[in-house]
Amino acid sequence: GVSDLTAMLRTERGGSIQNYQYWLRSIGNPNTLRDQLEATSPRRQVSHVNVPVLLMHGEADEVVLIRQSEMMERELREAGKSVRLVRFEGEGHIWDAWERANRLTLFRETESFLAEHLRGTP
Repeated sequence: GVSDLTAMLRTERGGSIQNYQYWLRSIGNPNTLRDQLEATSPRRQVSHVNVPVLLMHGEADEVVLIRQSEMMERELREAGKSVRLVRFEGEGHIWDAWERANRLTLFRETESFLAEHLRGTP
């Protein structure tokens, strides 16, 4: 997912005008809302995270670049939070279009993460 709203908009600004307009409508205009976008970016909210986080990202994702997950992982680690980033080489944004082996890995990683962190949860 998107962890830094202004970085996402900077990335999209260099692409197609249609994509940039979509993100402006979805996220907001950085020219008028920069401070709000900075303050509400997920990577700026890690102090509020009180559960382990599993990030999974296709390295070939052109919709949300992997550096978004890398930023989130770094911020969480620096804040002393439990985080795991699983990368999928050659995979894009839509996980159900991934190679079968990578989809299975995604499911296994999810199952393992939940089994580890939900023990004893009713």
